[in-house]
Amino acid sequence: MLDTQNSFIGGHPILDFINTVEDQDKNRFKSQIGDWQSLLSWIGASPFFNAHHKMVLAGYDEAKANALLVELHTIREALYIMFKDLLSNSSNNEIPNQIESSIQAALSQASLLRQENQYQWQLDTSKANWLINTFYLLLDDFLRTQDLSKLRECGRCTWLFLNSGRGRGRRWCRMNTCGNREKSDYFRKRQTKTDE
Repeated sequence: MLDTQNSFIGGHPILDFINTVEDQDKNRFKSQIGDWQSLLSWIGASPFFNAHHKMVLAGYDEAKANALLVELHTIREALYIMFKDLLSNSSNNEIPNQIESSIQAALSQASLLRQENQYQWQLDTSKANWLINTFYLLLDDFLRTQDLSKLRECGRCTWLFLNSGRGRGRRWCRMNTCGNREKSDYFRKRQTKTDE
């Protein structure tokens, strides 16, 4: 189930997208966007998307929606694996070819528009692949603008976030969920040892 209050804690929209899985443990089996209505709710709650985006998506027929949902899940997991590889200090320094070519394709279909005092890539929502390309543009923005040394994975679940604290900083995606669970487990283990 989507918890909109706590779903957008990654520090960047692409991390929030990658985090659309339940935060209970280190598996990624349960998706928060497992069906079309859940995706629409997530899009509607996201500070990145607007009412027009949701309206366009709400008009998709069931076959188109299901195909898009499968593709989004595949992309989400490929991005998670890419960042997990980065966090593991792997010697593999290459972005997977499919991800690189998808970023290039998204850029080739975007128009650069001025909004207030900044320029921003914008996609035509009448094109079939606009949502997929939106996530690849977000990925491109993340890779170019963020300090990847601040990227962290929660010590308890698989959620990714940017650590803005000094020193070690955050260890959990959210203190009120994973942090409390970890502390509770630690306390129980200590109590068990004391009781022996």
